[in-house]
Amino acid sequence: MKNEINKKSLIAMICVFLLTISCMVYASYSYLTAQDGGPMEFIVGDVEANLSIYFEDESGNKYTLESTDVEIEYVGTSPSGTFTKSGVIKVNISDRNAKQFAENFRVDLNINSNVPTYVRIAAYEQLTLTYQSGGATREVAVVQTELTDFNYNFKSISNPDGKFYDNRSVDGFIYCTEQVQKNGDQTLTIPLISDYYSDRSFGTRDEKYSLQIGFIVEAVQYLDGAQNNWGLEKAPWGEDW
Repeated sequence: MKNEINKKSLIAMICVFLLTISCMVYASYSYLTAQDGGPMEFIVGDVEANLSIYFEDESGNKYTLESTDVEIEYVGTSPSGTFTKSGVIKVNISDRNAKQFAENFRVDLNINSNVPTYVRIAAYEQLTLTYQSGGATREVAVVQTELTDFNYNFKSISNPDGKFYDNRSVDGFIYCTEQVQKNGDQTLTIPLISDYYSDRSFGTRDEKYSLQIGFIVEAVQYLDGAQNNWGLEKAPWGEDW
């Protein structure tokens, strides 16, 4: 009689256990399916963009920079004292035969993002007067009334295939007008300055003057990146992102 009771008790416990498991599964399923919301999209990837800066002469010879630094004497110290302006390029604006002459200045935008990306670029220029005094090289910043007229690859009536929009007068940035992404494992390269104007020459200055220029590149993913990071609900050229 005791064994029969024990068997009945064991069968009852198994039934209760199975019922409990069934209730847990049902409760979990109910919780997951009861959430009131539509499909959600999450983009996970790498966003990366940088610039290649170099000089190219009329014969097509390219001169890359081993360093993007300009080393100058520091004003106010001994003649041997120097400091480095990291990321600043010195452009020659006086000697047409110089490899680093302004008409030879080239800039490419490199995209290594594996998700669609928007990019904007800020160019910082400083016209500089350099002279020797007391055995040291001195430099003085000169006021510029307007930006240097490099032949940027801006979209326009005369250049409908241009990839960039000039918004520098508003917020200081040049915008790539398209979503960009690398081609598989291959970097996507877009020329920003690929040549100088064919119908004009760069106006030279005295050899004491030079142009110092540096860039900042900002890249954001296409999905709400410009809105959340740049505070721009619409693209500067008036269209939706």
